[in-house]
Amino acid sequence: SADGPPVELRVYPNPATDYIQLNNNNMVQLISVYNLAGRQVKNFVYANHERYFIGDLPKGMYLVQLIGKSNERIATRRLHIR
Repeated sequence: SADGPPVELRVYPNPATDYIQLNNNNMVQLISVYNLAGRQVKNFVYANHERYFIGDLPKGMYLVQLIGKSNERIATRRLHIR
C-alpha cells in the first residue's frame, strides 16, 4: 500500500525507571502493563508524545500489551523496570 511498511512499535526506554514512552503511531489505543503472573498492573490511554508513569511498580520484568482501536492486541513487548 502507499502507506509504506508498518510502524515498528517500540516501548522505551528499556530498561525503564520512572516513565515509558511509545513511538508515535496511529494504531495503538491502549497500553496495558502486566506482571509475569499475568495480572494487569497499569493501563494507559495512548496519545502521541505522552509519557506513562511506571515508577511505582516493583523492579523486574513486565509485559506491555499494545491494544488497537478495535480492542485487538497489536503487539506485546517485554519491559524491564529497574
